[in-house]
Amino acid sequence: MGKGSEQDMKKYLVPILFISLFIFPAGTYAGSKTKAQVLSYLTSLPSQSSKKVLSGQRVGWLNDGSNGHDMKGNDIIGDIYTKSGGKYPAIMGADIDYYGGGAPYNLSRLIDHWKNGGLVELTWHAANPANNNVWTWPINTPTVTLPDVYTPGNSTYNNFRSHMVLVGDALQALGDQGVVVLFRPLHEMNSGNPLELEGYPSVFWWGGKDYNQFKTLWRYVHDYFTNTRGLSNIIWVYGVCEWWGHEVDYYPGSDYVDIVGYDYYSEDGRFPRVEEYGNLLSLGKPFALTELGQCDGGADWSACINKDTRNIINDIKSNMPNAVYWMSWDDQWELGQQSYLSQLFADSWVVNRADNPSGTPPVQFKIPVPPASVTIQ
Repeated sequence: MGKGSEQDMKKYLVPILFISLFIFPAGTYAGSKTKAQVLSYLTSLPSQSSKKVLSGQRVGWLNDGSNGHDMKGNDIIGDIYTKSGGKYPAIMGADIDYYGGGAPYNLSRLIDHWKNGGLVELTWHAANPANNNVWTWPINTPTVTLPDVYTPGNSTYNNFRSHMVLVGDALQALGDQGVVVLFRPLHEMNSGNPLELEGYPSVFWWGGKDYNQFKTLWRYVHDYFTNTRGLSNIIWVYGVCEWWGHEVDYYPGSDYVDIVGYDYYSEDGRFPRVEEYGNLLSLGKPFALTELGQCDGGADWSACINKDTRNIINDIKSNMPNAVYWMSWDDQWELGQQSYLSQLFADSWVVNRADNPSGTPPVQFKIPVPPASVTIQ
């Protein structure tokens, strides 16, 4: 190549490279994933040889003022980052109920997590609509007749509808930021099932009810967010409770569910139970451990810390190998209060936020906006 040709090449190379930043974005940095792409990604995980189970951590309520800290004041995600050697969980979970009727939702940490490559999960501990939406625990008093919730013309219907508006507003605000939400409403509906065991009512007003009435309720909620509100950023997660059985009896149908799973709290920190896993897997949807704790649900703080978190992924490998994610509960069950986090997050099966499951461009790779003075002819 002659000298003149080399100079001409240099003259045109820089503008061509600059313009290509706008026209030819590279690979996965072109933009974050849609609902369909996230669901396709999750569905593909069991067939992968590595990076096949997403780590997850709930960070509390969106409007209780804790800003991601647990009941002891610990920074839930910060503790994981420190103890894991600089890793963030792939999924950040929270509760979307308007807990206590307090301050407005704080969506900022969820949006930030998504924009840094993570996925977002929201559980909905819906307040009792027969109690004028006053949030108390347990939330099964007074007793709710499910048809009242989805049949117009009564106060229970009106109360629940008003809460759906608030939740829908938050889901829409997340969608406006491009965030796809793993949404888990009406969970553990099989607990307190009167056909299984008397004397142990569900703590939830929707729990242990007639199968068909529950299915109608789920479809009503699905229709409101999907059709009435037109939200296209929701992945619907059907999560039952371990031990109670009837996990398939409440299933509202494949058109209304994207992911199935169950909540699993272990008394000894191990996860051998596979009955629910097999039953739910038969429904043909991706499977997840929708809540996880390495001690039982009633354990106090001192009895539930310093558990060996390597058992989480090792027992998934042995007993539930098609699981696509787990969601550790907060407070005494949270990952940041347990042991061996660096080994857990370094395991070849475990997906972390740095693996970019949301497909969101890292800040340094985001496609720049061309200056107003630049024109492309």
